[in-house]
Amino acid sequence: MESSTGKGIKGASRIAFVRKGDYEEGHFLDVRGRRFFFRLWKSKRAKAGLILFHALGLHSGRYAWFCDELSSMGMTCLAVDLYGHGLSDGIRGGGSFKELYGSASKFLQLFNSKYRGLRWLIAGHGTSALLALLLSTQLNSTVLAISPLVEVSSYIGSITRLKLLKLLRRKVPVVECPLYDIRHWENTLKIRDDNLVVRKVSASLILEALKTLRSCPPIPTRVVLLSEQTFKDYKGLQYFRSIARNIETEISYDPEKEELPFKHLLGTLNI
Repeated sequence: MESSTGKGIKGASRIAFVRKGDYEEGHFLDVRGRRFFFRLWKSKRAKAGLILFHALGLHSGRYAWFCDELSSMGMTCLAVDLYGHGLSDGIRGGGSFKELYGSASKFLQLFNSKYRGLRWLIAGHGTSALLALLLSTQLNSTVLAISPLVEVSSYIGSITRLKLLKLLRRKVPVVECPLYDIRHWENTLKIRDDNLVVRKVSASLILEALKTLRSCPPIPTRVVLLSEQTFKDYKGLQYFRSIARNIETEISYDPEKEELPFKHLLGTLNI
């Protein structure tokens, strides 16, 4: 294995890699010295790049099969463990939506600077679909929204309760929503034994995310929506539609019976 270090942009004072062929993993430090872990799947002769942000409670490793497949089809993929998740620093399941946004924004800036010239797209799963939409203006990028807000959808009608739980500094469970298909159903099993998965997050984090969703003006970024049929027409998706005013294409599949339609997805993304 080979490692390398170098200077990043302001706000990411150092970036370090460990290389394992076309797969790399590493970390960067923000201005406060906090360490954030990431994974990189390089594609030879990459046609574009995808920056992926995981759902609440999950981490970048739960998307390895998805990124492996995309990299084999000509797309370099990057995924980071957000603040308080996976192997990154931060209070487990704590922090705030602002902290998640900050770690995602630094990561986006860092790798856009490092790989200039590559066309980047931003993907967000669950609540991170909102993050991706908010951050899309930094790169003028298309957003791949994967089951937006699915893991917190049940709390949309419980704002008063969330406010009380915030005052009590409580954490609340989030829906475990691993991305999978008929060929990768084991991802739903592995999550049960994954000690990096956070099963409860602070009520204040969810409350802040939902307040951001409700107060956000419509965003004209081009959005491709990917969802599992089992989550059809849930509340989170309805609210996401209210601010994502340019959902150009919607793709749905049944993970219990179908493979994720990668070729259709890449065609829609113009890859």
